[in-house]
Amino acid sequence: MTWVKVDDALADHRKVRRLGKDRLPAMGLWVLTASWCGQQLTDGFVPAEVVERFDPRQKMATRLVDVGLWVRESDPEEGDGFRFHDWADHQPTRDEVERKRDEARVRMNRVRARRRADRANRTDPVRDDDPENVPPPVRANTPVNDDSTFSYPDPARPVVLLPENNTPPDGGVPRAARDTPAAVDNEASRQRRRAGRHTEMAKTARSGAAVRIVNAWADSCDHRPGPRVIRDLGVEVDQLLRRGWPDDLLARCVEAWASKGLGPSTFQSVASEVANRRPATPQTVTTRALAGLDDAFAEYERRHSSEVVQLPGRGA
Repeated sequence: MTWVKVDDALADHRKVRRLGKDRLPAMGLWVLTASWCGQQLTDGFVPAEVVERFDPRQKMATRLVDVGLWVRESDPEEGDGFRFHDWADHQPTRDEVERKRDEARVRMNRVRARRRADRANRTDPVRDDDPENVPPPVRANTPVNDDSTFSYPDPARPVVLLPENNTPPDGGVPRAARDTPAAVDNEASRQRRRAGRHTEMAKTARSGAAVRIVNAWADSCDHRPGPRVIRDLGVEVDQLLRRGWPDDLLARCVEAWASKGLGPSTFQSVASEVANRRPATPQTVTTRALAGLDDAFAEYERRHSSEVVQLPGRGA
């Protein structure tokens, strides 16, 4: 995969400003065709037929030529088209990309050979799902060194490289050894094995209080919940701790939540219900007396509703 670079000052470039009201459609055409050139490795040449996919009348292409972002050109193989101005000064050329791909292929073969040799010399069982046995991806258009197979996307701006020994000035861990995906995964796996159950919330719940509250509940269960439940519950508890909720209140909320048999995502709703629950208002003597009178009146109406009352009338 090839990366096409776009300067963060492009929007204010004088050539772009000269496009006027055509700035948005013309630069959209510029970006789309630049991506096509990077994929096809044409060194900035865009055939007319490709331009017409996005600009059938070549109106925006003509505007790009007028302001100097493109140049009309005819290729012996592709025919008439347009070429980006100074493409090689800002974008990787075909030769550079192919050279990096060849280097990546040789480097990957060397890495695989070293891993095969290491696996052959190992005496303990090898698991295919062990992160240490999965080689990190190696891409062509990315800088690497001889000590690491880590690759990262080519940035839009040049980065300040470390010295040849790849050691930071402060004497810390070399960047290539510290930031590789394999190194990060392996270190996290080792930490989980060493720390045990207390790392079930290490990636999300950072407060020690959340870990203590959730682990206290998990230890009280007959069957300890799975790590995903503990981790997700720890996140919810940690969020409320950061809002200033006291530890003892959250411990009661965890007990109330556990008694309902709900998932961790419902914890904050249960906690809000527990925290804002109001005590029942005691009934006064008058209230209880009136309630009893209403019940007696309702019972009287029920018993005598079927009786017919004979009123004295004429001729009685």
